[in-house]
Amino acid sequence: MYKIFLSREADKSYERLPLVEKKKIDKVLARISQDPYRLSKKLQGEFAGLYAIRAWPYRITYTVEAFSKKIFIVAIAHRQSIYK
Repeated sequence: MYKIFLSREADKSYERLPLVEKKKIDKVLARISQDPYRLSKKLQGEFAGLYAIRAWPYRITYTVEAFSKKIFIVAIAHRQSIYK
């Protein structure tokens, strides 16, 4: 099982979400803590090295340190604004 850490930006975004949306995000975070690669998409281009997973209508972007079993959540944002 991987340990999850939120960046300051991701933590602020998470705290501003309504409770219903937080529950969706929590479920997705629980899933990626079990296997961060299975349901995610590896990003390319300027976002190379990051993974993204959907928690509709939000996207969660993160990096994985496999050797230390850590996941760093970079951003939690609405799907229309996350890559801008």
